[in-house]
Amino acid sequence: MKTYIGLLLALLSTQIALGQEICGTDYFLEQQILNNPSLQRDFENQTLINIGASNMHTGSRDIKIIPVVFHIFHDNEIGNISYEQVLSAVDMLNEDFRRTNSDTGNTRAIFAPYAVDSEIEFRLAQIDPDGSCTNGVNRINDPNLSYDAGQNVKPESYWPSSQYFNIWVVNLSLI
Repeated sequence: MKTYIGLLLALLSTQIALGQEICGTDYFLEQQILNNPSLQRDFENQTLINIGASNMHTGSRDIKIIPVVFHIFHDNEIGNISYEQVLSAVDMLNEDFRRTNSDTGNTRAIFAPYAVDSEIEFRLAQIDPDGSCTNGVNRINDPNLSYDAGQNVKPESYWPSSQYFNIWVVNLSLI
């Protein structure tokens, strides 16, 4: 599972904006690289290593299912994206990871030799950490946190990362 983390971060940083013009992941990654330029090289190298490692597996492979939970922070419905937008984001993830998206021909040359179906599929979680049924969406009405894509939203709504892929959605405020 860890071999897919680098690839996952790379794709998420460029693909999931959920109807917003800018993804907070891109912004925070850019800030980290500005503060420490060597991270760019390390990030690209680790991504290539992870992609190569995932391609070296031999034999029959089963599709890996990853349960996803969206933590949507909103301000009295401002920024409370629809369930259809969540489903669209999951579809986009699956198209990218299964390499069925329409823009596969635009793969950068450096990644082209490694661009394959990762045999990973994301599905909205159906059971929460307490064993209760869920639709994979956790909505939090908190005007104080809904505009902050920083680390302080994560402790407010987090499911164990060993069992779920957590995605946090907040209102865009880069000022």
